[in-house]
Amino acid sequence: MSKPLKFRNQGYGAAKIARRNNVEYTVHYDYWKDGKKADAPYYVGIWDLKTHDHVDTGRSRRFASEQEAFDFCQDVCDGRVRLSDLKKEAQAIADAEEAAYRKQIDDQVAAFRDVLADQGVSLKGFLVCLKSWDDLRSDAHVALWRSLADDGKEGAE
Repeated sequence: MSKPLKFRNQGYGAAKIARRNNVEYTVHYDYWKDGKKADAPYYVGIWDLKTHDHVDTGRSRRFASEQEAFDFCQDVCDGRVRLSDLKKEAQAIADAEEAAYRKQIDDQVAAFRDVLADQGVSLKGFLVCLKSWDDLRSDAHVALWRSLADDGKEGAE
C-alpha cells in the first residue's frame, strides 16, 4: 500500500479532495438520491488531470460512510481498482438508462398513434392541425374551446 491520501475540505461544499500523481479524488456527500434520503450518501469523482479523463461513481457505486469512500479512493490510487473499469461500469449504466428512456419514448409514441388511429386521424393530419392551432391567437383558442363546450351541451339535450 502506498502512502495514504490526505483529503482536505473544499470550501463550503460537501466535497473533500485529495491529489496524487496528477489524479484528483473527490468525495462528495449527497443526502438525497432520486427524491429520497440516500442509504449511501457518499460517492467519488476521479479526474485524471493529464488525460482529462473523468469518472463519477454517483450512479454506480455509493458508500455508506466517508471512510469507505476514502478507502475506495486509496484502492484506485494503489491500482487495485482501475479507472478504465470504472468508466466502463459508468458507461454501461448510462447506456442502460438511455435504452430505458428510448423504450419509454417509443411506447408513448405507439400509444399516441393508437389513439389517433382510434379517432381515425392520421399523424400527418394531426400535426397539420396542431400547427394551425399554434398559429391561432389566444382569444381564438378560447372561442374554439367555448364552441366545443357549447356543442357538448346541445348533444346532451
